[in-house]
Amino acid sequence: MTVLSELSGSGTTELGLFSTPAFLLRIHQESADTDMIARSKNTRAKWIVVDPPDEEITAKISEDVGMPSLAIGILVNRGMDTTEVVRRFLDPQLDHLEDPFSLLGMKEAVERLCQGIKDNEKVTVYGDYDVDGITATSLLYLILNRLGAQVDYYLPNRLVEGYGLSKDGIDRAHAAGVKLIVTVDTGITAHAEVDYAKELGIDVIITDHHEASEDLPKAAGIINPKIANGDYQGGELSGVGVAFKFAQGLYQHLGQDPTELHEHLDLVAMGTSAD
Repeated sequence: MTVLSELSGSGTTELGLFSTPAFLLRIHQESADTDMIARSKNTRAKWIVVDPPDEEITAKISEDVGMPSLAIGILVNRGMDTTEVVRRFLDPQLDHLEDPFSLLGMKEAVERLCQGIKDNEKVTVYGDYDVDGITATSLLYLILNRLGAQVDYYLPNRLVEGYGLSKDGIDRAHAAGVKLIVTVDTGITAHAEVDYAKELGIDVIITDHHEASEDLPKAAGIINPKIANGDYQGGELSGVGVAFKFAQGLYQHLGQDPTELHEHLDLVAMGTSAD
């Protein structure tokens, strides 16, 4: 219950268009609190114990990699049931990274951004205010700046604008002559905002890692590993992880040296760990 204003000395509290005696509000609140406590007491966390891992598989992998069977059993229960897969998990290499174009929508997003760079369009990287969003914004800004794009960035004010792509942010981009917005760590549910940007002559490319519905925004490109029908097998990605895959796609498409991206892996690690 949101109290808009209290009428001093009147013994009433104003809620929208209605005035309710304050003591009735207190009774209502106390009743709600009591009900919440009662329901919380009836709610018990339940442990779900998985079946023990296959002993033969666990023993073989344990011997092959020289690790205790208890630790290997945890990995086996998480689907890592061959020596090769476990070694790959324990000793990851950069050449293990998945092809960025196995992500659905990568081709369309890369081509639209490269066209924007070629046409000297103003591009805004539109981020989020958490660590994942800030590192993703930083990474893509640095990459696009190196590739010669006319790029700036925008981070929404958490207290004023809240989360996600907003009309205020789009209006600022429009006033600055921006023709392309690239979101990082946000945007997958921004149907109205993408439509609004389009009305102003601004295309939007969405890179995000949050859950996606079947009905997607009408963006110029969408990259999100949570979208079904893609061939990506790299597992979970943070927002900065998706931004890094986008950067990989750009470099691959433009024939740039991919090792230049390695200097930004600290940002990828930071954003991933924090998220």
